[in-house]
Amino acid sequence: MNSYERVMGQLKGQAVDRVPNFDIIMGFGMRFIGEPLQGYFLDHRTLVKAHLAVMEAFAIDVVSIIADSYGNALTWGEVVFPEDGLPYPSDHFSAV
Repeated sequence: MNSYERVMGQLKGQAVDRVPNFDIIMGFGMRFIGEPLQGYFLDHRTLVKAHLAVMEAFAIDVVSIIADSYGNALTWGEVVFPEDGLPYPSDHFSAV
């Protein structure tokens, strides 16, 4: 049974070979491919590379290419992206 059949079967209430794996990869993927966390937030190619590597290694059935909301927060002000840490605002955000 492939991932598509597994997921669709589960959604339809049919018997499947195993529960579909919907794990959220995010930062784990960066550690898995040996890249600093910063790349996850700032480089879509690195984000996709990490997700695909984890998907293949751990039989992930559904890959959600999601990132931290700090990418969107850039429109509100300056955000600091440490090489291997979580992003944070350099100052308080203020609505204009």
